[in-house]
Amino acid sequence: MPLDHRQWLQYYHNKDNIYYALGGNEFVKQCPLCKSMYTEKSGCNFVTCANLRCRTQFCWECNAPIKDISHFAGSKCHVGYEDIIRSLFYIKAAIDIKAFAVALAIPLALFSFMCGLPIFIVFAFPSLLVQRIYKSATRNTDSLTLPEWGLLLFKMISLWIVALPVGLLMGINSIFTGFVMFILYIILEEYDKILPMAQRFGIGPFKQMLKDGKEAKKRREKHLDEHKS
Repeated sequence: MPLDHRQWLQYYHNKDNIYYALGGNEFVKQCPLCKSMYTEKSGCNFVTCANLRCRTQFCWECNAPIKDISHFAGSKCHVGYEDIIRSLFYIKAAIDIKAFAVALAIPLALFSFMCGLPIFIVFAFPSLLVQRIYKSATRNTDSLTLPEWGLLLFKMISLWIVALPVGLLMGINSIFTGFVMFILYIILEEYDKILPMAQRFGIGPFKQMLKDGKEAKKRREKHLDEHKS
């Protein structure tokens, strides 16, 4: 018998031994692509092949390759409760991280809009006028004489002092603007959370999938209780 034929027989002999040792057709499914064998795990119908060169995702019930968990929303296959937990893990994590970030960001945003913005305007307005005077005085010359520097500094300081009360009034008026900006920031933050929260609470196809998963978990727990008794 040729060597390659003996190797082929040995391969299928080992494969059959493993296959039937795990329970055969009733308890074993194979990856649709690489044919790796898997035993059933309760509550897990969305399987990802452990072969690093394969990583094919397939349905345990129909053994068909699938792309994501939405396969269970429009077919006769039922999602497992473990699949629900795993699919919602990243959504829950995103919501938790988002909530933590918002809890830190809201006080900073409130301080920035209600205090930081008015303070910035108070000093930015006179500083902007002073900057314009300096640019106007140095636009047509590369250097200024000492008297010209003295006159320029006097103008800049005088204008800064005169413009400071005007900047103060503008800063006070900007408190209302800052409050409006803060409200808009809160609205945008809440709107950004609507979609993941909708998925978390079962809106759309996730609602039926979540229901199926809970029912499968109850059946499994009931089955285990019957065996214990």
